Amino acid sequence: MRHRTVIFFIGVLVAFTIEFAIPSGAAADLALWFALPRAHWGQRIQVHSPERYAPFSGVRVYLVPIALARSARAQRPTGPPRNRRIILLGPLHLDSPGIASLSFTVPHVPPGDYTIGFWCRPCAPPAGAFFTTAQHGQQWAPKQRRILRIRR
Repeated sequence: MRHRTVIFFIGVLVAFTIEFAIPSGAAADLALWFALPRAHWGQRIQVHSPERYAPFSGVRVYLVPIALARSARAQRPTGPPRNRRIILLGPLHLDSPGIASLSFTVPHVPPGDYTIGFWCRPCAPPAGAFFTTAQHGQQWAPKQRRILRIRR
């Protein structure tokens, strides 16, 4: 009887470990927030995660016009984005306390509203999924942090 109980608890422990350690579960919740609501060409911008993440790899970050935003809820293995209006910013890395951050210089893009996009290979193998921090159709507001308004 005691042997069965030990095996049961080991199984439960393994299930919890798999649930919380696999990056694909956490990757659906990836987000980076802008430190400022507005920016102009050539300005240095900081973005950071709103929460701590478990270690992961295989995620690239993009600057995405809000009109091309995609929900993280429907992840399909579409591969990296191919639209030339979606600009690669670089790979996503975690700082030591588990906070993801990135800084970049605002490129010469058409003025408008932009969000952060992710291409996450582990989220939808084998090609990876592309999704954004803000939802398609979401509106810019000065106090929100998911959308950056870029001007000249």
